[in-house]
Amino acid sequence: MLCVVDEPVSTEQMATQIHQEGLHLELLLFNAADVHLALGELTSLAQSPALICLQNYSRWDKRNKVPRKYVERLVYGVTNDLTTPYLSALGDLCVVVSRKDLDVFRVNVACSRLAQRSDEPFAAIGYLMNALTAAMNSLLSMSGWVLSNKKWTLRRWNKSRDLVFLDLCPTTWTEVSALWADLAKGPAVLDEALSRIETLLQQMTGRLAPELLRDEPFTGLQGNVARYPLHGQAALVCAGNGYVRLAENVPAGVTLAQCFADLCQLPPLSALEHLQAIRAGTWSPSLQRQSGASAS
Repeated sequence: MLCVVDEPVSTEQMATQIHQEGLHLELLLFNAADVHLALGELTSLAQSPALICLQNYSRWDKRNKVPRKYVERLVYGVTNDLTTPYLSALGDLCVVVSRKDLDVFRVNVACSRLAQRSDEPFAAIGYLMNALTAAMNSLLSMSGWVLSNKKWTLRRWNKSRDLVFLDLCPTTWTEVSALWADLAKGPAVLDEALSRIETLLQQMTGRLAPELLRDEPFTGLQGNVARYPLHGQAALVCAGNGYVRLAENVPAGVTLAQCFADLCQLPPLSALEHLQAIRAGTWSPSLQRQSGASAS
């Protein structure tokens, strides 16, 4: 239960848990002015170019007092007198979330291509499964049904074909569903599936964010990166974003791809180095991350 109040609300609050007879309810307060500002920010992002929208949305929780996971719940919220005071923001939410999931789709297609060129076929299939899940979420959001919790994605997708209120292209639904079924066959279908999914990515990008068809440069590293070898191929990786990871000891000084199209041309060793950097969290093909980093 979300309560919107006029009084100031601390941003350090935690949800109050109410338990009774095996059931529980979470209670969380938000200031009405903060909610108004958050919805205004959502409108601004929806009206921004896709790249600016993605980069600012990735920093949402640092810029707004209402965390983005609760914005979705507020938009769908129904009051005690059965009104929906924030539902008018659903259109903006659909635009922003569909773009975010398009970027996740794009990242996983890139990872699959790198895994394929690195001779990691099972990893490539796994990345494609994640890519299709993101594509489903993006298409559903684009059609008017936003729900960020991934555990419901397949169930929502399977139900969506029969929901007449969704503006979901039947041809696209059939193609995505067929691709999902084909991935169960494993690496034997990798090359064909990857090609078809890359075509789907181009089609969705053309509809959702046509400016990204120009193949925007990767934002690459995030913050200063330091590596401390432990033993063998392992290293402790400390990134400028505050995260510390135990990862493969990726060589420093690797020449990284500058845009999406470059990934198809990488030799196997270079593709593997890119993939290791992604897994270590020291490089990303995402358009949501900021550039200006250095590695050591």
